[in-house]
Amino acid sequence: MRKARWRDISELPDSHGGWEAYYPLLGFGLDGKKRIEKHIRTTNILAPILISTPDSQMKFLPPVLVGDGEKCAKKIRLDKKRVVYVVLAYLFLMTVGLFAVANLQTASIWFALNIVLLAYTKYDLTVLSSSIDNIRARAKFYAWMYCYGAKYIYVAIIFMLAIGALQLIGIELLGSNERYLEQYALSYDAVENDGEWWRMLTGPFLHTRLAHWMGNLFMGTAIFLLAGILLGYRSIFVFYSSAVFSFFAIYLSRAFLELDHDGIVGVSGGMAGLIGCVLAINIKNRELFPLQFYISTMFFIAITLLLVAFITSITSFVCHLSGLLFGLGLGFSFDLVDQSFLVEDKPPTQVTP
Repeated sequence: MRKARWRDISELPDSHGGWEAYYPLLGFGLDGKKRIEKHIRTTNILAPILISTPDSQMKFLPPVLVGDGEKCAKKIRLDKKRVVYVVLAYLFLMTVGLFAVANLQTASIWFALNIVLLAYTKYDLTVLSSSIDNIRARAKFYAWMYCYGAKYIYVAIIFMLAIGALQLIGIELLGSNERYLEQYALSYDAVENDGEWWRMLTGPFLHTRLAHWMGNLFMGTAIFLLAGILLGYRSIFVFYSSAVFSFFAIYLSRAFLELDHDGIVGVSGGMAGLIGCVLAINIKNRELFPLQFYISTMFFIAITLLLVAFITSITSFVCHLSGLLFGLGLGFSFDLVDQSFLVEDKPPTQVTP
């Protein structure tokens, strides 16, 4: 059975043995007993912070693994409960408000979306509340992800900045964003009438507006952080191939679906493919992840990639769904787990007679 490196505390960064805090996504640390005690009191399981004390054996650890771990675990459970109550209150107020100012359909859609979010937060609370070991395992997984996955965040940011800069240059040369999209976006008519299939390859690099680009930037960095530690640089292949496949799927779906646009741009199909690939690997290799992590991943997919897209645009929904299915297919069909995620198998020691 394969083992994941994140389970081994020795994989986390070394400290000097004093009262120190380390911020792995930023790559620097700070000293001070009061600061560390504050991090322990206000700990959050998702916070990208590791701490060291004189008792942490010269290691930077998640706060829940330092000192009174049960106290930290209790704080994390209380935080999760507060999230459930906040979602409930938000669900009620927004549903009533939308019904009052909009219509029943809009209110019902919002209600359904938030019911899924409530189910996720309640389920996650149940898993974490069942045992302090579950909290510690999740905290170790996130800590390892922050330490070894930061470079993939930078890859995503550099990629998004590069394609954004290219689009700005194109807009400057052609005079407007509309003309730039006409030249390079996936236009169904251009493919069908002029045979410009190459638009399937260029379309994922374009965005309709700044808000579209920023949404993909923030979503992409989060997904690349998770997918990068698991897939390594194979995540780039999964990302781009899923994006291109989603464009082919959308083009072919015109035969039996009434799409709400005459073309499409953006990389969200690629992000859906990445998270689908992660989900498939998670289901196949549950021992490599924290308890029930694949169910949390499915909730994440349902909320961020499918429900929101289904509500806003049938074209976006087909794009996300097809990218997701392509990523699932890659994850189930091939062993894409990067060796850097796994404990290296050591050959058996030969005994000389």
